[in-house]
Amino acid sequence: MSKYVAILRPLYRFPYALLSVVKRKFLKYFLAKPKKYNEIINQINKKGFADCTELFSQVCHSDLKKIEQQIERKVKPKIEKSFLRFLNFHLDYELPKTFLDLSQEISENFFKHKFVRLESTQYQISLSNTDDLPGMGYHIDDYGGILKFYVFFHRMDENNGPFRILTKSKHFMSFFKGFVWLWLTKLNSTYFESTKIDKYILDSEEKIFCDDFSIFAIDTSFLHSSSKIMKGERRVMVLIFRDYLLDLNKKKCSTEFITG
Repeated sequence: MSKYVAILRPLYRFPYALLSVVKRKFLKYFLAKPKKYNEIINQINKKGFADCTELFSQVCHSDLKKIEQQIERKVKPKIEKSFLRFLNFHLDYELPKTFLDLSQEISENFFKHKFVRLESTQYQISLSNTDDLPGMGYHIDDYGGILKFYVFFHRMDENNGPFRILTKSKHFMSFFKGFVWLWLTKLNSTYFESTKIDKYILDSEEKIFCDDFSIFAIDTSFLHSSSKIMKGERRVMVLIFRDYLLDLNKKKCSTEFITG
């Protein structure tokens, strides 16, 4: 059955890819400008990320810390060697309403409409005993359709594998390249060799260094990568908001553990 699905994939993906790139390229010109969080949104559009930490209350930070401690105690023993990803943890652990509401509001202003939803979540633990962690290597997560909120639960520096992003890669996926990628490329084939990326884009790399319990909004249609952890560990919570205006590819989520 899967063989026939693979053969037919270019046929049923064609209209989806065409609709997606047209929407993401041209619809923005017909939507009203954001009413709030303009400074944050301008930073995301310019560099791919923005520090949103100060927008969230101390109560929200405290609630997130308590939830993270509960999750860490439960899932850390499940690590086989060097990492664990707890997918859609929000189905088992209720996130603070103020955190969800504010993240949703920022996302709606970023996409310039209200057809935005929390698609999925991840809780990630990565250790320093390997060079082979998920997310290593420059890649994109989607062609401009998602905004992610990263909660870093401890200080991020060179030692514990900071998030890297190429700030001049906003237009790396051009209209045509984005169309072909959505149409023909397997969804897990989103990584790009450095030789395929222009030098001026590679030279625009920035690393996110921050204090513990920092919260960043990141447009992961920019090229980005995780880094090797030199010592210690990296614990991150990720919320993924999707623009589903005219989107025919809505996903259902369930909890899952990925470890290695």
